[in-house]
Amino acid sequence: NRVIHNNPPSSFFIDSYDESSLTQLTMLTIWEHEEPADVVYKWLKQNQIDSNSNPESPFSKPFSKSTTKSTTPSDISFSNQLQDEIIKKICNNYFQRENSNLIYSGLSITCKRRKPVIVSIPLSDEKGRNLGLFTLLAGEEMADAARAFALRNQVGTNFRASLIHSLCGDHSGYNLTCTRLRALAVKRAVACHPSYQGPKHVDSPDAYNIELEVWEDEEPADAVYRLSLKLKKQAQDIKLKLLKKSNHRNKQFILNSNNSSELMDDTSVYDVSKDEMPLAFRQGLIFNLCNDLELALTCTRPIPALFTLDLKNEKSGDIGQVAVLEGQRPSDALHGFMKEKQLAQVFKHPNLRRRLFHRLCSAAQDAGRTLDCSQRVPRILAAEVELTYSGVKSFLQYYFPDNSLIDPLYPDITDGCMAIPHGVEPISETDEITIARYGYDQSTVDPVTRRWLVGYGPSHSSSSTTSTPSTTSTSLNQLNQNQNHSKNNSLFESELQQEEIVGDLLPTEARTGCLSPTRRAVVFFCDRLIPTPSNCLHDLHVALLGSLMRGDGSRWIKAGPVGIDYYQMLRCPNDAPLPEVKNRMKSIGHEVGVLVQNTSKTVQYITNLTNEGLSSFNEANQSLYQAQASLKAASDMLKSANQTIQVAKHYLSSSYHSQLSFIYSMSSTETLFQSLRTRLLNICNETIM
Repeated sequence: NRVIHNNPPSSFFIDSYDESSLTQLTMLTIWEHEEPADVVYKWLKQNQIDSNSNPESPFSKPFSKSTTKSTTPSDISFSNQLQDEIIKKICNNYFQRENSNLIYSGLSITCKRRKPVIVSIPLSDEKGRNLGLFTLLAGEEMADAARAFALRNQVGTNFRASLIHSLCGDHSGYNLTCTRLRALAVKRAVACHPSYQGPKHVDSPDAYNIELEVWEDEEPADAVYRLSLKLKKQAQDIKLKLLKKSNHRNKQFILNSNNSSELMDDTSVYDVSKDEMPLAFRQGLIFNLCNDLELALTCTRPIPALFTLDLKNEKSGDIGQVAVLEGQRPSDALHGFMKEKQLAQVFKHPNLRRRLFHRLCSAAQDAGRTLDCSQRVPRILAAEVELTYSGVKSFLQYYFPDNSLIDPLYPDITDGCMAIPHGVEPISETDEITIARYGYDQSTVDPVTRRWLVGYGPSHSSSSTTSTPSTTSTSLNQLNQNQNHSKNNSLFESELQQEEIVGDLLPTEARTGCLSPTRRAVVFFCDRLIPTPSNCLHDLHVALLGSLMRGDGSRWIKAGPVGIDYYQMLRCPNDAPLPEVKNRMKSIGHEVGVLVQNTSKTVQYITNLTNEGLSSFNEANQSLYQAQASLKAASDMLKSANQTIQVAKHYLSSSYHSQLSFIYSMSSTETLFQSLRTRLLNICNETIM
């Protein structure tokens, strides 16, 4: 084994101590196949130098002069920064380049890591199976190292908790500082997007200066979204800083190689969007994390949460976490959470949803997250399409469009129009009819004329889809007129007076050049699948329309042993107060009227078919009688034919016997003829003789 590096103590403390005190320190020697970081750590321990005892030491900045003197090595104190700097300079061959008096063998120094091992103990499980060495690096949190060791050896959480408890605290003898029990699953630098122009990572010039951190119980999508928010905030701060320093409108500050601002003669403006993380880049990072098996992350969705709130119960403890996903309203997310956890408003907790909604919005505001809390009444989830893509289960959720000018999917669009992407054709007229029937709340539109009802639509953005007195009263009066008319005319032959209740036209892709609400939801979902599947827009849109049609039919049928789910039928929250339910019952009057009208037409159609069926039945009876007479005549003819066949068979039998007799007679005659001929020949012969 050869020595590859020797450092005298004076090379660390230039003009910091007297030569007499420095000579008491041992030589730092690194042997071949030794890890330099571990050697430095042991050298500090051997010389009784505690690297954590005095962070304010004058030697916290190594390789610089200091006015403080010390006479004994035991009084020398360093910070972790000095230890890291020594390791860094040894690994970078700093001493070999700068100091000619060092003992150097000519072998290169290989550093596999920059942190020394401070704990190394063999472990085994409860069955005695050897698990190998557990190692803890300097500066590493015990919870993180325990999680990594547990994953490598496939041991449970109880073993991990026991390991943390045995090594943390004063009783362990290792003098470790454990600050948390929650493990950090990922902490790494992320390669930046090519358009990124902001500050870079210290150790990696091609990475963001902000590291990605993913906790063990955290969705990777949420962690990546948090990183994107930090980069956005950093870009905004940089721009603000540059604008404050700039004294001329046609000049700007840009970042140079040292990440410092510099005034440049340029008429262009600092583009903050280039420093933000692009959507496709962000989603690709999410799927890469989820598909990395070594990280063992739990991925249940590719769409990040804008904000999450933990809810607890006084008795049962943790209830769960409300997650407001990207493209989702807080009221919708809260209603879905309460329905999933079966949290309903009761007499003991009145207005529970309203109080939780205010708590959710207040907590988001305190955390600096922007949520659209202007819409308090939740929408009912109209359809949900499940898709597993790249190993991650995803859900395409669709809510009926309402009067709000702010689209949760695309809040930056103020005119409510998202242009059809280049190369995508508008949908067919058949699909437009299907969307008008199933893609909108039928209590707010007329699917026949494809128009909004009065009081709904873009021109009535201030009204709510669940409480519009003018519309509900008009719809209810129209329903009463239909009911009264149905008493005088059977089969409900009357039609709704469309011109009295319809308003603006529903938007169509061919007329407006804007995506329909169903395809807008599909585009939002497909943009978050990286790489985007081929034909994603078409296939998922077909699946969404099918789900909407099935959902519309199931809401009117029996939902269980109790009967019809009237909340589902009314598309009303299960915990809605009585006034909201009444308003919903009124607003759904038009939809019920349309259903009654469609039922009347169906009954009329069935009646016409029944009359036609009766006429066909009579004709069939007459044909049957004629067929029976023909069958009888045919039966008689068959009997006569049978008798004729029997006579013919008897005649043929007689003819056969006669033929046999004739043949026998002919044979006898021939025999007699032969006898006579022979006799005659004999007589002739005798006469001649």
